[in-house]
Amino acid sequence: MKILITIPTSFEIHQTFYKILKQKYNCELITSGIGMVNTTFTLTKYLQINKVDYIVHGGIAGSFKQNLQIGSVVQVVEDIFADFGINENSNIIHASEIFNEHEWYKNEVFDKINIQQAKGITVNNVTACNKTKCFYINKYNADIETMENAAVFYVCEKLQVPFISIRSVSNYVGDRNKQNWNVQLAVENLWLILKQIIEKLNE
Repeated sequence: MKILITIPTSFEIHQTFYKILKQKYNCELITSGIGMVNTTFTLTKYLQINKVDYIVHGGIAGSFKQNLQIGSVVQVVEDIFADFGINENSNIIHASEIFNEHEWYKNEVFDKINIQQAKGITVNNVTACNKTKCFYINKYNADIETMENAAVFYVCEKLQVPFISIRSVSNYVGDRNKQNWNVQLAVENLWLILKQIIEKLNE
């Protein structure tokens, strides 16, 4: 089985875990870049010239929910381009409410390991104010926020490639004080789960 691991940035890669996986399994790693545009372009370009059996997408994320602790790893089973539409007095009217556009993208639950499921939103701007945070919570009732997830859902749906999207919580949405973040823990836990997923896919 050929597996593609796609991660937004190099600092979200755990080199030790990846070295082990690359030596043992038929997998390759690409960094897509930050944001939905970079992710869509990089992933589509790769898949145009490479055939893969499965995509494992991972990265860190901000959590909207206090009960989703820093270091928690989730499978994102629903995601949306949350700020796609019309911004009217700081109220986003999603494109699906006006045009014939897709709203929520969904993926099957990966049941080979025990991993918590989550609902995500994908945005162009990291949420750094309480007003926007409250708006997203009320409108979408999401668990996490990223800048790439929905793009992976979109590309994989269009090109019909099976995938799983996992995210590890590094911080709480709206908290820009990096002293409260724990990126190192989030990355380590992300790759622990990522390794389990790839092992299960190769059984």
